[in-house]
Amino acid sequence: MILILSGTNKGPTFILKIMMILFLPYLLSIFNYYLNQDIVVEHVYLDGINVSSIADDVLIFELNKDYSNIRHLVLSEDFYYLSPGEIDYKGFSVSVSKLDKAGTFIKEIYRPKDPKLITSLGYYPEKNLLFVAHNKSILSIDTNADKVVREVKVDKSITRILMFKNKLYVAGFEYTDESETYYLDVYDPLSLKLLDTKKEMNYVAGDKAFRHSSITSNDSELFVAMGTLNEIYSSVDDFKKPVLTFKNIYNNKPSGGNILFSSNQGLVGKFATTYFKYLNSNYFFIYDLKSDKQYLSKKGKNSGFYDDLKNTGFYSPLLTNSSEYMFSYKKYDTNENKILVVLFKIKS
Repeated sequence: MILILSGTNKGPTFILKIMMILFLPYLLSIFNYYLNQDIVVEHVYLDGINVSSIADDVLIFELNKDYSNIRHLVLSEDFYYLSPGEIDYKGFSVSVSKLDKAGTFIKEIYRPKDPKLITSLGYYPEKNLLFVAHNKSILSIDTNADKVVREVKVDKSITRILMFKNKLYVAGFEYTDESETYYLDVYDPLSLKLLDTKKEMNYVAGDKAFRHSSITSNDSELFVAMGTLNEIYSSVDDFKKPVLTFKNIYNNKPSGGNILFSSNQGLVGKFATTYFKYLNSNYFFIYDLKSDKQYLSKKGKNSGFYDDLKNTGFYSPLLTNSSEYMFSYKKYDTNENKILVVLFKIKS
């Protein structure tokens, strides 16, 4: 690019315009980084995906609890909040526990008298508010006092929530006899009042089976994976067109309704990730958006995400509220009262 400058007395406005011209290609490259990109799954299967290829670090802590699993986990500056699966609720979660950053259990901060399954957790760092989503309600917890502040009922089923730019985003679905609708709503995080419906995807009523939407973010964009195709939408264009589409997941075979198993689909660090089901097996897929390298492994006890940094075995990583971390867990077969919780710091 060649710029010819004439005159000697150029003011701040002129200089600003020149700077915008110089930086415009860079800004456009950022905007188009994910724009309408197709990720074609090559179906090259690995026995395991080395954690060192995807993550810079692994954080591990052990809990002396008889949890079946860890359903959800969110991070704050000083604490972890997790909703554990329990045997009495068939592996689903009805409570939230608070841990310090060393992984030490502090206390259980939420368990309703009338147990309701928890579908998602969210966190608002500026106000120290933890959000808990049930199937058709949302509540906020003041994490300074560890007490419920507010709870609202909604008329749609909720599958995921996430805070982004001082707004609470809520994804889910609703059914009528004629239609199935996936939605992305926006709530005021303090009053928990509905502000707007950002996106709806409507389909003719089927067998009333659905997949869980996923929400992820980075500093400038919110991403949502929703609907009956393996597509991810971005806040950059107000969720109008998919910015990423996973292609050939079913290897040129009929999907057979397997979109229901496309979960934890989103962007973390420099990667796009998804689980999917193909030929009666579940797989974990992760794609490096910078190098175009892809990793695919069967989800299982002896396959998937292998911790080659600390040699603790195989995992199935799940999304958190952070653009830098995924988490997983390992249940000890020989000791029902211990569970390992693992955080992966994903490369950016």
